[in-house]
Amino acid sequence: MENSTYHSILKDINGIKNIQEVSRIGLCRVWSKAIMEMVKSSFPQVSVEAREVDLEPNLQHTFLRVTIGNQKPFLIDGVGSAKFSPFFGYEDEAPEHLQNSRADVINIF
Repeated sequence: MENSTYHSILKDINGIKNIQEVSRIGLCRVWSKAIMEMVKSSFPQVSVEAREVDLEPNLQHTFLRVTIGNQKPFLIDGVGSAKFSPFFGYEDEAPEHLQNSRADVINIF
């Protein structure tokens, strides 16, 4: 991902009013939806998709996959989980628990 765009997205995430209210374990889908909407409106050249993984049976986790053109995909997981810290980095450097994700249902809303 283009470093300047990456930094701009992260800066804008920190600037979202009241984002801390949903930056809590268990609210990953709410957080991801808010950030996805911000990225889509502020960075139209960026492709953003909510992704989901199974952390354990009956426990799913949602985060975002961001791409610019044909550059390396970048993951934005601003909430984390009870066992895992938030992650901001390239998909090929992501921790194992974020691997093998699938599209999250919030992409259609």
